[in-house]
Amino acid sequence: MNKILIIDDEKELFLEPTVRALESVGKYKIYAVTKSEEALQIIKKRKIDVFIADYLLKGDTLNGDDIIRIIRNDEKKHNYKTFLPCILITGTEGKKNLQPKLLDLKMNFHDKIDGPAALIDKIDECVKEKKAKKKKKFFSDNKKRYIIYPLLVVIIGGIFTALFTFYLRNHWENKIE
Repeated sequence: MNKILIIDDEKELFLEPTVRALESVGKYKIYAVTKSEEALQIIKKRKIDVFIADYLLKGDTLNGDDIIRIIRNDEKKHNYKTFLPCILITGTEGKKNLQPKLLDLKMNFHDKIDGPAALIDKIDECVKEKKAKKKKKFFSDNKKRYIIYPLLVVIIGGIFTALFTFYLRNHWENKIE
């Protein structure tokens, strides 16, 4: 089950209906919060598959893009091998106005007026992308372990076998003469 963390300040208007829609799909474990501190704590404590943040968090010290910036900085600072897909949602700003931030922070965009079905599609896309990156990362990280090392063992083993065979032939030929 994919773990989704969603933060939005509009609890009754957006957060609760969206959580119900996502839970009805049956393939997500949802963590819903209204404060940035709560979101950052959950990200540190739990393995989250997709993070969804409202762009404008009224009454909070951070906005959604600020939280994502913190996540991206932590990924760089700690050299995390995993990448947390993020979706920035908004009902006030258009994608056009947020385009530079979306590119800078490597995140997706969802307009609240597109509804929960479009959000579910975006989440599925993010999960698929994360799995593909994880699989690609696994093979690139383990290239030495699964390809190069066995190849070296075969080559060294072949050299050793050839040298040993050569030694035995010379040794036995000298004994026979």
